[in-house]
Amino acid sequence: MRTLAIATALMLSAACKSHPPVELGLTLLPGQSFGVVMVVEQEIEQDFGEAQLQTNQLTRTAWRQEVESVRPDGTAVVAFTYESARFVLEGPQFGRMEYDSENPGDVVPAPALGMEAMLGERMRVEIAPNGEIVSTADVEALMERVIAKLVVPPTADAARVKASLRRRFGGNGVREMLQSVFAVYPDGPVAVGDTWTRKTRVTGAYPHEQENVYELVRLDDDSAKIRVRSRLTPLRNSAPIASGPMKTEVEVGGSQRGFLRVDLETGMVVVAELTQELRGEVRMTMPGAEPVRAEIEVSAKIELAVGD
Repeated sequence: MRTLAIATALMLSAACKSHPPVELGLTLLPGQSFGVVMVVEQEIEQDFGEAQLQTNQLTRTAWRQEVESVRPDGTAVVAFTYESARFVLEGPQFGRMEYDSENPGDVVPAPALGMEAMLGERMRVEIAPNGEIVSTADVEALMERVIAKLVVPPTADAARVKASLRRRFGGNGVREMLQSVFAVYPDGPVAVGDTWTRKTRVTGAYPHEQENVYELVRLDDDSAKIRVRSRLTPLRNSAPIASGPMKTEVEVGGSQRGFLRVDLETGMVVVAELTQELRGEVRMTMPGAEPVRAEIEVSAKIELAVGD
């Protein structure tokens, strides 16, 4: 049995290596349409010395990508329409908050107000064959429409809700989110075992820089499996997050690992499974008060799936 297992492994290895090097990049066609679902689960622990807080958060977002046109250089104009959202937040300081766009209930939790306002909205983005986000010019007009129709109840901090919405769905937020999905391709042909590196910035709730090392580990007739190993370092001089008079600064670093599956016909990342570990410090300041500091650890699981 052992001899058979070894022989099978050698055959599979030889089959993978028999593929010639491939070009990985977007090769979209007008009229193509894809349904995309992204799920992010986070466990957040904050240690204030005398008190420890643990928060669990789940966000599920679904959208449709439609290729409207493709230029001669391969740059695709893609329309994104937000279709559904689910949000769960649990913690000792606020209990459990939950929102599901398919069953929203009578009261939408403040952290989900922006998600609800985005439903049905459509934006156009230009994406180059190498995954670079060429333009998000349409996003700012979308954001103004969403802000205009946003209804914030008196019990919520309107300025905080709008600032959070702009961070996540504004031009920079959309660009960073899409770069994490599309900016994964090498500069030239790669064979099984080859590696390449891409760097990205994240300026959301936990700002950091990512140095992502990709390795092509398997080639099939219709897809490529890519291993991801990332070094996450603090994003220096990032702007603090303001909420009324309070400002919050976050400095974190850590690691990321996982796998991607790329469809060879379209170049799309059709499956992503990643885990992140972040650790660092949070500093909260208010005028006339001593700063409050806390150690923070964030464990995250990120999954993306693309279908018809």
